[in-house]
Amino acid sequence: MKSAKLTCIISVALFTLVTIPTCITAQQYPADDLSSLPLDAQASVFAALGRDIPEYRAQARNGDFRAENPQNNLAAEFTSQGVAVRGESVFWKMTLRGYGYGIVLTPLQAVVPRAKLNRIEYRRGC
Repeated sequence: MKSAKLTCIISVALFTLVTIPTCITAQQYPADDLSSLPLDAQASVFAALGRDIPEYRAQARNGDFRAENPQNNLAAEFTSQGVAVRGESVFWKMTLRGYGYGIVLTPLQAVVPRAKLNRIEYRRGC
């Protein structure tokens, strides 16, 4: 189950990393200071910064959630079917169907996402 939770956290962290407005980085935290950090540390910093910005909180829509970043023309939808990210000329979708190793996978049931500030979680047991 840890790999399922980790995959969901990674995808949200990646979206948070991409969607934090550049004005925060430029005004309060010089980009070269953050870029010297490992990528996982950058994601943690950006997630913490985004937590305090109301515009970057997920908005509920019929049991699903949507997060938008107009500055970068990005939007993400979090549904029980997975995560979809849309941009000007890109579309990326991820669905976690199981976890395991190689061809031995444990299937997972769809779950309804939960939101707290700028964090979306897909809880499956743990």
